[in-house]
Amino acid sequence: VERAPDVQPRTRHRSSERQPNPYADLVGKVVVFGGHDRLETAVRNRLREAKVELIWCTAQSGLNLAQQGESHISSADLVLIVTGYASHSLTEKAIQSAKKSGIAPEMINTTGMTKLLEAIELGLKTKLLQKRLGTS
Repeated sequence: VERAPDVQPRTRHRSSERQPNPYADLVGKVVVFGGHDRLETAVRNRLREAKVELIWCTAQSGLNLAQQGESHISSADLVLIVTGYASHSLTEKAIQSAKKSGIAPEMINTTGMTKLLEAIELGLKTKLLQKRLGTS
């Protein structure tokens, strides 16, 4: 059977050219300790359509900003510590502040953007489910 070389499918899989954003429905406040500028920028770009307030505290941003980040812990839905890029003193301060607020910080042992985004997604969706079930 001979076919024309320029045959195109009649329907497309997606109605738009934009890729779907799996993080668009996330809501909450996340405080991240550690990481670096490129990681922060990449995560912020992926979460820009979501209603996530992202507070990022690194050693590069200075000790003063890290102390300000500690004040956000009490109202945070999720506290993450990127251990690969957080100094020991920054990690200790974050853990102590979280304990005072009664929040268990989550340690992220990888330095990759994908794992960090997965941790944010899982943490916020778990919080949402707890609220809906009334077990928070």
